[in-house]
This record gives sequence, C-alpha cells and structure tokens, in this order.
Amino acid sequence: MNVLVAEDNKNAMIALSIGLTRLGYGVTTVENGLEGLEAIESAHFDLIITDYRMPKLDGAGLVKAVQEKYPDLPVLVISAYDLRDIRKRFKKSANIYFLSKPFELNQLTEKIEQIGIKQDG
Repeated sequence: MNVLVAEDNKNAMIALSIGLTRLGYGVTTVENGLEGLEAIESAHFDLIITDYRMPKLDGAGLVKAVQEKYPDLPVLVISAYDLRDIRKRFKKSANIYFLSKPFELNQLTEKIEQIGIKQDG
C-alpha cells in the first residue's frame, strides 16, 4: 500500500514517514501540492495525506486536482487549523477525510483503517 504525504513542515513529514513505514506502508513525501501532483502522475498511490496549508499549491488545490483526475483516490487532509471551515469546503466530496493536528500514530492508523486502506504484508 503506497501513501503520498504532502507536508511542508519537515519534522511532521519525517514523523509521518517513519510512523507509516513502521506500520508497513510504502511512503513517498513531498513538500507542497505541486510536487504532490507530479508524484501522482508518475506513481500509483492508494492514499494521499496532505497538510491543508502549504506553499506553491495548498492542500485544497491538491484535493481539487485529485478529485478531478482520480475521484476514487482517498485523500486525508490534516491540519492544525480549525477543520470546520475546511470540512464545509469539501462537505459534498467523496473520499475526503480529515484529521486534526496534533495527533498520535494510533489515531492516524484508526483513520486510515476507517478509510478502508490496509497495510501490505
């Protein structure tokens, strides 16, 4: 199972990558939505995890692009900001999920399982 992590905060990106790798997921990391779009074009992913606020192309832009090209690809939006407004923006969207920062690895695991993604092996 391959996960793309789009996160501009290096520490958060490293923590997500290490945690997901230990759980058996293949992880690719990028620092913004534009890099995320490039990665999606060149590799297969089962899940996108994106921060909401990033430079160049934010999480909202990445979500919109993914929905247009890959409507069945689930996206987990993570943010330290109030998710109520973000949820309103995507309330009618399928395959969009949300998790507030900060979170523990077990909370992320539960959310991924709720989405229906299973680890390799």
